[in-house]
Amino acid sequence: MAEITPFRVELPDADLDDLRDRLRRTRWPGAETVDDWSQGIPLAYVQELCRYWAGEYDWRASENRLNAFPQFRVQIDGLGVHFLHVRSPHPDAFDVVCPSLPGYGFSDKPTRAGWNVDRIAGAWVQLMALLGYERYGAQGGDWGAMLTTGVAQQDPEHVAGVHVNMPVATPAGDDGELTEAQQQALADFADHQRWGTGYSSQQSTRPQTLGYGLVDSPAGQCAWIVEKFWAWTDCDGHPENALTRDELLDNVMLYWLPGTGASSARLSAGP
Repeated sequence: MAEITPFRVELPDADLDDLRDRLRRTRWPGAETVDDWSQGIPLAYVQELCRYWAGEYDWRASENRLNAFPQFRVQIDGLGVHFLHVRSPHPDAFDVVCPSLPGYGFSDKPTRAGWNVDRIAGAWVQLMALLGYERYGAQGGDWGAMLTTGVAQQDPEHVAGVHVNMPVATPAGDDGELTEAQQQALADFADHQRWGTGYSSQQSTRPQTLGYGLVDSPAGQCAWIVEKFWAWTDCDGHPENALTRDELLDNVMLYWLPGTGASSARLSAGP
């Protein structure tokens, strides 16, 4: 049986010093030529966020919050997988198992192609078996929604049910006149396809090329991630209306510190 070993997030001070040095030496582009986010995340906001990141943000506090949860690593299908495993203190209540995707966070980065959705779903099935769960539910959004579906398809004998918060469905045909809400949903989807999928096209075709900038420039990695919080949250025009500045940067740090700009994008590249 694969050995499950405890894990703690303990990044060296040198990594944080390097981050602050890079932020202070950022070579900035010219400002956008519009007064909104239509060309991407505005220069002034990225500069403000990076000044805060370099001078006030406290990674050690975030690290301590992460380490308050039991974390582990295990080899599955030749890859080191990081996961949280939080057992409920209450009888007959849910435990929580939360693995980090291959190429993300503190899981290993695949060195060969092939870690697609089906393979990762199979790894999660193996993980639940290793942990001794004979019956479990699965939940996920974004890639997790696809993985959750895959887990249910591969392990129907043990999966009690699934919940996804990114179901994707389109009309199957002419089922009559669409309601106003349905028409708006289709219009929003068309707008997203036109204006909101550029990142996905780049990641799914040339993740390696993209990775050089994201792994080398913290300002670039920050802009790449935070723009999506503006686009994907109900933030009334500004991401900090939905999330705190520290919460935004905590997310960015989980890409920056382990250097996953290319490896995380590579999941979009398919088999």
